[in-house]
Amino acid sequence: MINIFSKKQKNLGFSLIEILVALSIIGTLLTTVVASISDAKAMARDSQRRIDLKQIQLALEKYANYFGTYAVIGSGEQGLGGGYIGLENQQPYTSLSVMRALKNAGFLNLSVQDDMLQAPNGYMLQLCGVDKYALSATLEKPTTADIANIQTTCNGTGSSGTYTIYGKNYAISNSIPYLPESTPLPPPLIILPTSKLYATVRFDWNFTLYDKNYAIVN
Repeated sequence: MINIFSKKQKNLGFSLIEILVALSIIGTLLTTVVASISDAKAMARDSQRRIDLKQIQLALEKYANYFGTYAVIGSGEQGLGGGYIGLENQQPYTSLSVMRALKNAGFLNLSVQDDMLQAPNGYMLQLCGVDKYALSATLEKPTTADIANIQTTCNGTGSSGTYTIYGKNYAISNSIPYLPESTPLPPPLIILPTSKLYATVRFDWNFTLYDKNYAIVN
């Protein structure tokens, strides 16, 4: 007996070539998705690095306003307040990192940490004289502008440059150097009480009992 459905039944399945083509397409799509996710994660880590350096920069400015120098003395490389800011207990670094010193002094938020993938050889602080510095990091997805900028910052290039020797590709620096001998602020304005002010408050309990000599009333 002739099976009239045999030919149709044979055509119901996929050929080996069709299966291989489908698998190739799926593999390409998966590779693209995985690469996109990887790039997104790298960019997110780079964003965190930029935020961290900005927080550390603000802490340095506070430190300089208080102590008159950007060098966090007693910490970092040879106790001079520079180098890898998260490194400690390893020669020539002291037992106190720059980052920890800023935190102990109350200038840096405790939540700020060194580079999540490169610590303790992550963020760096380069000091150039008493009024210039550069904070640097290694981004996973640096822009052309990032790479060009770090080469113009304090100790970015040269025999010990953060870009040329240490492989850093992103940096921020102080655009307005701190001046230890800047013009002092004017003295606070002092308002002396007058007889009219005494007259205004003389019947108030604050004047008779608490020795206050100025008040505003409705």
